[in-house]
Amino acid sequence: MSNLKLKTYSDACQYLCKFTDYERMANVHYSQNAYNLNRMKWLMRKLNNPQSELDCIHVAGTKGKGSTAIMLATILAQAGYKIGIYTSPHLVDLRERIQVWHNNRRTLISKNDFTNLMNRINHRLNNQKGLNSQRLQPTFFELMTALGFLHFTEQKVDIAVIEVGLGGRLDATNIIRPLVSIITRIDFDHIDKLGHTLCKIAQEKSGIIKPGVPVISFTQKTTADQVIYSASKNNAAWHPS
Repeated sequence: MSNLKLKTYSDACQYLCKFTDYERMANVHYSQNAYNLNRMKWLMRKLNNPQSELDCIHVAGTKGKGSTAIMLATILAQAGYKIGIYTSPHLVDLRERIQVWHNNRRTLISKNDFTNLMNRINHRLNNQKGLNSQRLQPTFFELMTALGFLHFTEQKVDIAVIEVGLGGRLDATNIIRPLVSIITRIDFDHIDKLGHTLCKIAQEKSGIIKPGVPVISFTQKTTADQVIYSASKNNAAWHPS
């Protein structure tokens, strides 16, 4: 990638779009070659792990994860907290994915902040040996996720509500250790990637469950419920309601 300074928001977007974007690609094999948490962890180390400075709520699921993230952000913002919210995909403006809500204002990341942070990422990546290897080359979504973490850290948000992009287990957002993990209703989605049974899909979604982190699950079909309960119990994270 270029060592040239990105001067405008348009430059930053063009730079970002040079990276692999699985959201726009059909028939991408769901594996650790394409969706690689080690690659995301490597990227975040180069950026000094901004996600480790954030108090997060992690939201996965099939139905309602986006609206759940929005409702949580709304409730917390109304309670007086400064909230960062990361969602995907966007509808009109790429910056919709990264917002800060505070004092009854909902603010998209500014074009200037977007450009400056992308320059920081560009600089760090171009000072790393072996970046062009398949193992280290970050994706569009990974860079957007990293940019979101950086922005929320700089804005000193009280809580960051982070929506999973795809699945959970191998999603780029799954490098966080949240205050709580939330799994909304699980159903058949992205079966070409996550699996053709509800059990396999639930296993991918429950991949966000971490040792000692409380998990809240919506009412699920029996198969999905059993998978989530088992993963939660194994991680001592189950808090029945």
